[in-house]
Amino acid sequence: MPRSLTTAIALAILAVAAPPAWAAEGGANGAPPQGGTGTPPPQGGTGTAPAEGTTTGLFKCTVALQSDRVALARGSRGRKETGTVTLLMKCNQATTANVTGFLTVTARAKGGLGTTKTYEIGPLVKAVPLEVSTPLTVKLPAPVVAALRARARVSANFTLVAGYSAHSTVAGASADALKLGAGARTGHHVSAHR
Repeated sequence: MPRSLTTAIALAILAVAAPPAWAAEGGANGAPPQGGTGTPPPQGGTGTAPAEGTTTGLFKCTVALQSDRVALARGSRGRKETGTVTLLMKCNQATTANVTGFLTVTARAKGGLGTTKTYEIGPLVKAVPLEVSTPLTVKLPAPVVAALRARARVSANFTLVAGYSAHSTVAGASADALKLGAGARTGHHVSAHR
């Protein structure tokens, strides 16, 4: 018998006798396994659960002046007295807030418009826990305190930015006229998100 014919017959016998690949992978009763070969996928999907202490809704923060009154503290060792206002921040996700602001001083002038000067505040950085009203004390520049003593008009505007590019929020707080001394009248606040 020619060698080529013998080889062909041997290959045909091996093809018939060899078990199919799925039989070696655990098919029952000669049937291929259900769901393909390999390890079955886990139940419940493959997504990652949110970390504890976070929310999955729209990211939003608010900020407001606790009062439009400036708290004064006497300076020590010849230092000038200091003035502060307090901002209250709250976010629906734990985050780090960056706060900037500016104070506009309009001096009084007889028989005409007063002169105006602007002072920048910040940036100030503070961690804000999830859904916790968090105070931030803002120290006013000494010339602003002196201007308030001279009965100049001082307006305040603050901006809070938190998050990162595609997942961020912006909120603002303002007061038309700051005043010296104790008081409980709350300043205006606005909030926005994107």
